[in-house]
Amino acid sequence: MNSPNISFQDAVSNPALADELFSRQIFASLIASGRYVEGFDSGIAFLQKMKESNEESFDLIHKGAAYFWLGIAAIFSRDFEAATFFIDAAAEEDIRRQSPIDHASTPAIGFLLIAPDSPPNIASPVVARIRVLIEDKISVYKSFEDSKQSFRINMFEDLLKKLVADKEIRATQANPDKKLKSTGSQTLASSLLTYFLEQSERAKLISFGISNGTFEPFHLNLLKGCILFESIMRFYHPEVADKNPKCTLGSFKDFLPGGDAKFNCTDFEEITSLADQLDENRNPNISLAYRITGKLRNKIAHSFYFDTQINHKLFQRLSNAITSSIIDKIAKGHI
Repeated sequence: MNSPNISFQDAVSNPALADELFSRQIFASLIASGRYVEGFDSGIAFLQKMKESNEESFDLIHKGAAYFWLGIAAIFSRDFEAATFFIDAAAEEDIRRQSPIDHASTPAIGFLLIAPDSPPNIASPVVARIRVLIEDKISVYKSFEDSKQSFRINMFEDLLKKLVADKEIRATQANPDKKLKSTGSQTLASSLLTYFLEQSERAKLISFGISNGTFEPFHLNLLKGCILFESIMRFYHPEVADKNPKCTLGSFKDFLPGGDAKFNCTDFEEITSLADQLDENRNPNISLAYRITGKLRNKIAHSFYFDTQINHKLFQRLSNAITSSIIDKIAKGHI
């Protein structure tokens, strides 16, 4: 477990040494050289061995660098769920190490904040890619008639800062010893970012038009987007969920455009018909995006089976409805 000039025991009590220790391991070198899958597997094996050899020291040592390396390897390997898990874990380690944390002072926090001015690191091209994808979706959002034309990506960044800060505040106040308590806020930040990356990748796959192939990757991506939308509604309006822990999207009707909360859907053709209106109307009303997102969430959350064949064009329309709903809620929640 040791590296030249750095012992494992010394690193346990020194976060800076721990970062250096992990960055010198073979798995980090493999990831840095572009051998992402091999590096990821090597890193998992290394951490498992470390935990088995001394679980108490494993819990104590700062693992921010190790988790960040694995998170980035997962992104390049297109394993977006593992990426969310490890980048989030790296940020938790950084908060445990330093609170209040200097935002963007660590690679993991800088990633979660999509900070363009963070020191260059292996994740910098990924952050740049995420920013481009978000900017593209902001342009789509602004095609809606009643969108907030002043919306800029910095408003999206402000939400990410709130989510990370909320995680930090709850963790440190509820746990004086800084043992983190899961709040969901930071998970929402990392999930949002990997969602944009995954959506872009899924759009490439579905463009091959394999009519008899599985729809599972696209189904889950759409569902993830719908769940993120609902999560953002809960974040901006916690009083609704506090009043009714079993609340549904319809419970937020007072905060939806026109108070429209008719999200029940028994026929996927209804969703397809609404999605078609996104092209038929040059400047559709944003309430149309909300209706599509709500109905889609209630339809696809219960089954993989549909009679409707979802092609690349329909997938893009549905994805645009979801991201436009998310961005509109962020725009209206921005102060």
